[in-house]
Amino acid sequence: MDPDKGEADFAGFRIYKAATAPRQNSATIMAAEGVSADPDGDVSQGTDFTSAATGPYTEVLDIAKADIASYATATAGEYTWTDENVAIGLTYWYYVAAYDAAGSDDVHGSVPSLESYYTMCYPMQTAPDGSGEISNVPTKLTVSVDELTYTNLDGDASTDVFVAPNPWRGSVMETFHGATTPQVYFVRFYNVKTDDDVQVFDVAGNLVFEGEATSDGSFDWNLVSRTRNQVSTGIYYWKVGEQTGKLAVIR
Repeated sequence: MDPDKGEADFAGFRIYKAATAPRQNSATIMAAEGVSADPDGDVSQGTDFTSAATGPYTEVLDIAKADIASYATATAGEYTWTDENVAIGLTYWYYVAAYDAAGSDDVHGSVPSLESYYTMCYPMQTAPDGSGEISNVPTKLTVSVDELTYTNLDGDASTDVFVAPNPWRGSVMETFHGATTPQVYFVRFYNVKTDDDVQVFDVAGNLVFEGEATSDGSFDWNLVSRTRNQVSTGIYYWKVGEQTGKLAVIR
């Protein structure tokens, strides 16, 4: 209920989304806001950074009040929307903002549409000192994909094992996964099965790494060899179960 208008002026919901990739640049945000932190006013002097729960967020859907019913489920008061623009292996954050109608009155003049902030979507938890409840970033939900169907180099649909990124580059780790140190580097084998042996060999046939998949879906290798060294630039051969392939590492 709008206290000034004395009527309910709820106008709809907006859904916002942030992702770990691609990395954001502070210059882009400053340019959008029309401000600059650079003493010479050059907004191009920005810094790359990885998004997090605090954003930056981009609006992906505006649901007007009249259209809300089209997102309803069989449960009263429950609505759903499916994001079909996602990539495997990335982290996403979403929040739903309710907004009201813009307008004007004799007291305040022109009043823009107002909407809730992203922290208003946070679940409540007990404060560390036990004094009450405070909002907190929700826990991460991992969506497990046991098998991916993709288009192979022959143009056919396939569920064979594959590895990505391939070729592996440090810049790919930073841009798409926010990984800037070797401690968090990885390559991921997809479509593995529980108990599959995962082996990596160098071009001379020497065993570089060996592991075992503990579940269906994917298996991550941190690019560390059996001798606990980061593997160097080169071509490697992998074997997962009975399937084989190549992996390029470019340092």
